[in-house]
Amino acid sequence: MTVKILKLITGEEIVSLVEDVVDENDTKVGFNLTFPYQVILKPIVNEEGQTKFDINYVAWMSTSGNATFTLTYSSVIAIGDPLPEVEQLYKERYDEMFLTEPEE
Repeated sequence: MTVKILKLITGEEIVSLVEDVVDENDTKVGFNLTFPYQVILKPIVNEEGQTKFDINYVAWMSTSGNATFTLTYSSVIAIGDPLPEVEQLYKERYDEMFLTEPEE
């Protein structure tokens, strides 16, 4: 699995661990998303009037108890590699959620 950015037909941009889903004939039919987050850019105007963007992450399908979701290819407009800083922050959040040991 690799970290990718997906643009969905809904307009959402999702950062997630992604792997292909294949059917019984080994034909790729979609994607499995693990720990998906919606990427939201928040514009910030500085004192000089220049606009920069703050990146916010919102758990995608946050009311579900699942960590993995399957999407068909028809749900996705585009898929690509995230910017290094987007991938780094995603991995930090992923590590916090899934790779920390539970407290006893």
